[in-house]
Amino acid sequence: MRENILIQTSESDDIKYKLRVNLGRSYRNVKSIKLLNCCVANTNLTVEQNLNDRFYIYDSFGVLHTIVLTQGYYNVDELITEISTKLNALNIGVFTISYSLKVFKLTITSTLAFKISSGLYDCNYTLGVTNMVASALTYEAFNCVRLNSNRFILLNFDNIPKRVNIPNIRTSASFILPLYIDGGNLNFLGPRDLEGQELIFVQDSIDLNYLEVSLWRNDSNDYYKIDSDWSVLIQVEYSDY
Repeated sequence: MRENILIQTSESDDIKYKLRVNLGRSYRNVKSIKLLNCCVANTNLTVEQNLNDRFYIYDSFGVLHTIVLTQGYYNVDELITEISTKLNALNIGVFTISYSLKVFKLTITSTLAFKISSGLYDCNYTLGVTNMVASALTYEAFNCVRLNSNRFILLNFDNIPKRVNIPNIRTSASFILPLYIDGGNLNFLGPRDLEGQELIFVQDSIDLNYLEVSLWRNDSNDYYKIDSDWSVLIQVEYSDY
């Protein structure tokens, strides 16, 4: 038998990223759990302190400078303004940053030679830039701008044994929730987005009457600390005998 179960937070939940869900009945001999749909907000900041808020650059004399970006949500224009303002405040050249709507990449120019570098908590992945081999007056980013640097989160069922077969992800009671939308917006996932993700109990089936659910970030070993309500629809295959 198969049955769909909706898991969702409510206004009364003080903590949205870790909860115990009473299923209202006991499902005996559960053979698999499949993820069908999900709606969760992308609360990841575009720029986050002590994660991706630094930009390292050498001036024409070979001196390394570090700028610290303000934590928050950004669109491309806002991000360009933030970086340009702080680069020009260094007085190591007059910087201009443009963005191509065709290839989604940044181009950085200056009146004096510069060289982009990398370091702790740099924002290079977000900006799509890489280390420059030599100083230059112009640099075109190697990759596109990634306003959504945290590309997925993990939906964990903490009370489910780990003796499961899960296609495409590590052997644990977890699902991958892709984050396609930029930070601050709702992320809707359907069957096509979640295709192939199923917890299959290859040895002994289990009995379930509750779920310990948690959300985890993929870019740091920490909970996905969300304040807004979210929901997920799962399908349980079981036999009551």
